[in-house]
Parts: sequence; C-alpha cells; structure tokens
Amino acid sequence: MGSTEAAKTPKGLPSDFQWGFATASYQIEGGVTEGGRGPSIWDTFTHLEPSRCNGASGDIACDHYHRWEEDLDLLVRYGAKAYRFSLSGSRIIPVGGRDDPVNEDGIAFYNNLIDGLLARGITPWVTLYHWDLPQGLQDRYGDRVKNWITLNEPWVVSIHGFSKGDDAPGRSSTNKYCAEGGSTTEPGIVGHSLILSHAAAARLYNKDFKPKQGGQIGIAISGDYFEPWDSEDPKDHEAAETRMQFWHGWFANPMLLAQDYPSVMRAQLGNRLPTFTKAQLALLRETELDFYAMNYYTSQFARRRTTPALDTDYQGNVDDGSETKAVVSIGELSGVL
Repeated sequence: MGSTEAAKTPKGLPSDFQWGFATASYQIEGGVTEGGRGPSIWDTFTHLEPSRCNGASGDIACDHYHRWEEDLDLLVRYGAKAYRFSLSGSRIIPVGGRDDPVNEDGIAFYNNLIDGLLARGITPWVTLYHWDLPQGLQDRYGDRVKNWITLNEPWVVSIHGFSKGDDAPGRSSTNKYCAEGGSTTEPGIVGHSLILSHAAAARLYNKDFKPKQGGQIGIAISGDYFEPWDSEDPKDHEAAETRMQFWHGWFANPMLLAQDYPSVMRAQLGNRLPTFTKAQLALLRETELDFYAMNYYTSQFARRRTTPALDTDYQGNVDDGSETKAVVSIGELSGVL
C-alpha cells in the first residue's frame, strides 16, 4: 500500500462496526530498559532459557515504544476505527507492588498514545491485563478511554503459563525447561484467582469509575470451536461439547453467569478445581459486564479418548485435530501460522 493511499473499512460490514486491530505491550513495544520500565516476567522467561522461545524476546519487538506515531499513522492507512492495546504493568509500576511508586514516564507514554489515537479518529480499547498486571490506572486514563477489558485470555495464562510452561512465568511439572511448577493443581488455582481478580476489578469500575466516566467494562476470553471427529458417534459429539466447556465454560460460567464451573470439569478434576465460597459467589453476582469479547482463532474436530485422563489434563480428556474421520479438513491452510 502506498504511503498516501488510504484503506477503507471492508465492504459488507455494518456502519457501526468498529473495524480495528489489537496488540499487546510485550509483543510490540520493545524499549524494555527505557523510560523507567522495570523487568517483567516475560523478560525473565525469554532470557533465562532462550531456547524456549527460539532465542526471541521482546527487547526490541516492533520498536513501538519509539515508533508509536508511525504505527498510529499506519492504522489510519488501514482504515482502523478502533485499536486495542494493553498497559504494561512493568512500564507503569516498575516494581509491581500495590504501594510502590508509579513511573510517570510510563504514564506519559500511554497518555500520548491515547491522545494520538483520538486525534486520528480511532477509538482506544484498553486491556488492563495481557499477562502483565498494572494497578490503579483507570483514574489516569478513564476520562478518554471508554472501553476496558479486565483480562485477556485467562485460559492461556492458566494452561500455558502454569501447566505446559511454554509461556511466562514458565511453571510446569511436565516441561523439561521448567524448574518449578505443579501441572496437576496450579492451573485450577490460577484460573480461580483470575476469575476473582476480574470480578473485583469490574465491581470497582462499576462502583467508582463508570458513574463519572461513562465507560464500559468486559472480559476477553479465547477459545476454538469444536465439531465431532466422527459425526455418527455420540461420544465424539459429547467430546466436542466437553472440549468447549473446558475452554470457554471454565471462565464464562463464573464470569458471565455467576455459576460454578461446568459440571464436566467438576466430574473430571474434582478438588483440583477450587470451590467458590459464598462470598466469592456473591462477588460474581454483583459483577455486571457491559460486553463479552471473544478471541477466536480456528475450529477443530474433537474425539473422545479411550484411556483415563491424566492428572495433568485440563482439556476434558479429548483429542483434537484439523481433520475428521473421513479426512475432511477444517479448511485450506492460510499460511499465516
């Protein structure tokens, strides 16, 4: 696309559709030692054992920290009406504690980014936690940001950070590169904590910030869609539903319905899933969300396993793949991944 050529929103979309793009701080910013930023768990994760990430890190990434104005101009060229980004806790509260000092250089960086978006007619959507937790931020940005997402993809954090160990903080009892972790119990504990932190943040926003700022708050959950591997086998139909309950329902049931975890999860995991107390259930019932964001990547086919579930399994004892029993694919390879 030429530098003067303006892109348009894709045809066929409703007039109020917010065509846009999404990023995450560690994936694009770089500048990890600049502007008062402190180290994050992803810095440690990528440098402590570089082979886990094929030697890659976010030290430079897309150099967004230095090139953010160019990036915003690029969004304009692409016809973006919305832009979702995350706030780096390491850039805003470098030490990370509740009472630790706020880094004003980090605050200024995001202030400039928000103002730059608005000046270009692009609506900011801000993720508070994209695997790097900031605190006490809404009062600094809320006058201009009206769309808040408490957490991004809690399933990924729970499974890849605390079961498989291939994401920060890299805790796993099955991954040879991880020195610590408990893949049997930690995913359930972490997921439970994320659900409660989400509810607490949303309740706080609704009580103290929404009346003054007029914004909205929601959650971004990820998950694939599953069809049965064998369309004639009831067990594979059950497997498809089970797989989605272990992915979507794990967080959607408590967050959106104020209910306990899906029954299929309770049946398999037992006491590996924490129990919601009466006070916690009351907190969930008090948490009103304005929207539910779904990060969808692909579809898969599910097949029931015939062997007992491993005690490290948090996926419903289901095999998944891209082809059916009749060797029908989910679709053509895109070449993107």
